[in-house]
Amino acid sequence: LVRQAEKGLLWALVHDPAEGLDALGTLVDEDLDRLQAGHILQAARDLRDRPGALLPAALFERLSEREAQLLSSVAASPEAPAPPQACVRTLKRLRFEREQAQVQIEIDRLQELGAEAHDREINELWQRRKDLLHRIEGLA
Repeated sequence: LVRQAEKGLLWALVHDPAEGLDALGTLVDEDLDRLQAGHILQAARDLRDRPGALLPAALFERLSEREAQLLSSVAASPEAPAPPQACVRTLKRLRFEREQAQVQIEIDRLQELGAEAHDREINELWQRRKDLLHRIEGLA
């Protein structure tokens, strides 16, 4: 899923830069963490002020040889691997799921230390976990 989402965004940056940049504009840095193409996507976001037609060339100039090869190989596909907005939803959902797992780990840790002593923190974490669940459901 992650690779497909990354590829969909990369493909759009070359073939439909305006739509690709619009999609990237809805992501935050944490959405790009741990992605193979994270640096490429961040470089593209940094170029969002460029006219769409100039974006692919400007992006390739900023990439390492390995990154340029990755972008070229994805762009060589005749069709988009996935629509950019679907890619964004996937990446956001995966980030929220990672955050939810971290919150649960912290809840478990505090409960082991003594639920009564950490009641306020546990309640705040449960609320955060519920918020993340709602965000995940909203992306479905």
